[in-house]
Amino acid sequence: MTVSRGIGRGGVRNGAGRKENPAKKVFEIKPVPASGLTAEQLAKQHLDTVIASLVHTATAGESEGARVTAAKALADIARGPVGRAHVGKRDQQQADAETAGHNSEWGNDLDFEAGKPN
Repeated sequence: MTVSRGIGRGGVRNGAGRKENPAKKVFEIKPVPASGLTAEQLAKQHLDTVIASLVHTATAGESEGARVTAAKALADIARGPVGRAHVGKRDQQQADAETAGHNSEWGNDLDFEAGKPN
């Protein structure tokens, strides 16, 4: 303590810190039954329930944000996995080499036959 002013230098103070939120809901996490199935297989078994829940939330959700999020999730499920293959530098160079000279005045002069250029 600073002797001259009677002021402390940190430490615990009554009432300091975050207050508990009584409205915060706590959900109990239940273990997955040992069925020998993978997570993906379990998810596929319950896909109908998930879609029905998303449809209910998208149509009668409590907030606009919940309805929009549910609608986006439904659109993603309907669209399916959208994967764009990442092309590395080496793959891109190979593709460029294979198409070099195509649709140009060089024609097939750059094509290789049996390891020898034309």
